[in-house]
Amino acid sequence: MAEASTEALILSPTEEGLALFADDPRWKTIAPNDVRAWTDDYVNVVGALTRQIRFERGG
Repeated sequence: MAEASTEALILSPTEEGLALFADDPRWKTIAPNDVRAWTDDYVNVVGALTRQIRFERGG
């Protein structure tokens, strides 16, 4: 069976919300950067559906 890895992010508006994970070595704090967060606001659903329909029709 193949192995897979997962990357996850825990967010909290307070430090207290992260307290349960502070001593767990599997979690680490990431450095701030200028990368814009991904959101569903920028997903092109119509384009994805159009491509799927074309694919299914052989086009």
